[in-house]
Amino acid sequence: MASGDPAQALRLLSVIPEEDFNDPLQRLFLVGVAALELGQTEPAIEALQAIVIARPDLPRPRLELARAYFVAGQDRNARRQFERVRATETDPALIANIDAFLAQIEARRRWRFRGSLAFVPDSNANAATSAREVTVPAFGGPATLSGDDRARSGAGLELALGTTGRSLPDDRGGQWQLSLDGFARLFEEPSLSTGVFSLSAERLQSTAQQQVAAGVSLQAQFDQNDAQSRDTLLTLSLDRRFGPRVQASFGGGAGARDYPTSDTSLRLIELNSSVVRAFGAARSLGVSARLEDAAGEVRGAAATTLTTTGLLYQELPRGVVLTLRPGLSYAWFHDHRGTLFSENRRVDVTYRIEGEVAFRAVRFAGFQPFLTGSLEQRESVSKVFEYDRWRAGFGVTRQF
Repeated sequence: MASGDPAQALRLLSVIPEEDFNDPLQRLFLVGVAALELGQTEPAIEALQAIVIARPDLPRPRLELARAYFVAGQDRNARRQFERVRATETDPALIANIDAFLAQIEARRRWRFRGSLAFVPDSNANAATSAREVTVPAFGGPATLSGDDRARSGAGLELALGTTGRSLPDDRGGQWQLSLDGFARLFEEPSLSTGVFSLSAERLQSTAQQQVAAGVSLQAQFDQNDAQSRDTLLTLSLDRRFGPRVQASFGGGAGARDYPTSDTSLRLIELNSSVVRAFGAARSLGVSARLEDAAGEVRGAAATTLTTTGLLYQELPRGVVLTLRPGLSYAWFHDHRGTLFSENRRVDVTYRIEGEVAFRAVRFAGFQPFLTGSLEQRESVSKVFEYDRWRAGFGVTRQF
């Protein structure tokens, strides 16, 4: 191999007796590397796989086996071996090299599937106030809240499934991307359960400087909006991404809102737009408007939301990854309720921190365990909208 001629190396290795090697695995390694250099992936995989089985603690043969799988187009096996080496490797240059291979594997995948299942205890599953009496600006006096209108805790299951497919690049370097996602949070109490189903299509156009995306998405939402109402909303949005930093969105939706405590419902029409800009921390500005029709009475509402989110990402030993996302959100609301009362204005401030711990080096039948947690507090000029909340998650996830 020192001569740089892998074919000659293979010929010499075929005639040198095995007893001339201090370690038989050394000969297998040289055969595997030489065969790989010649593009002979089957004998390379056979030789390197024998070493990995005999000595699973050796990183170099496993790394070469990953390369052989990559060249052979066995991306799932290649990813598994690359990730096992990466989980215990400390050399930054080697980690960067492995990440480059993983990125290439990801780029040439046509379809990606993902799923997760978690047990989720929630201290305030309906995001409601814990106060017994509140002052409602619309009526000017205190109101006593029932048990269903106040904060309710619960523990349920959170299920997420999704798939993304990409077409092959065309002559202009463009691709179509289709994504289908479903999410459900299920509690024993049906009114606390939520669900979202979304379908989106994007046109990705790559240039030398950036990747621009424009697309359309369709979303059906079945949600416990707050303690007093439930939404069923169908939305359509147009998105445009300008590289990894800036994304603009404009959309609208229509649906219905039900009030279980009063047996009333109304029709909704929403328009929304937002701009997201991320430089380390993400900042977004959103503007939305809503029209409501309840028994012929038209009501209007407008909201402006400014959100900033930080990100702390830390890779720890043994393949443990820690992610923290602190966030702060300001929301300004202006409502017009027709004959009920002229108008209502309020400002909400929401503090939030979310965290996740992923265990990359641990697998159960291909599933990776994770832990999540979040703390949230909302302050409002209207006490009925204030609440405190903590959530946790214990589950498994898998991408393939």
